[in-house]
Amino acid sequence: MTGPPKFQIDLNEQFPTLQNAPIVEAVIQFIAPPTKTIEPHSLRKILEEKCTGYKISDQVQFEAGLTGLPGNMEVRQKTEWDGFCLHERR
Repeated sequence: MTGPPKFQIDLNEQFPTLQNAPIVEAVIQFIAPPTKTIEPHSLRKILEEKCTGYKISDQVQFEAGLTGLPGNMEVRQKTEWDGFCLHERR
């Protein structure tokens, strides 16, 4: 029994620019179990080499909350690196 077909992205594939396109920005998120571990700084380096037409920025999840009663409040916050966001250089 074979597994699912291997998913590949062709970074050289070109797409036409549509006049009056209904979408000017798109978000693509892939969620899959990794086949090997890679550190964020190593991934950034690979993206910088392979995606030269894009500006790369960190994507961060941020949560904040308050609990308690007036005069005795507790502030909680959590910040966690969540990936990279690529923006086309213009």
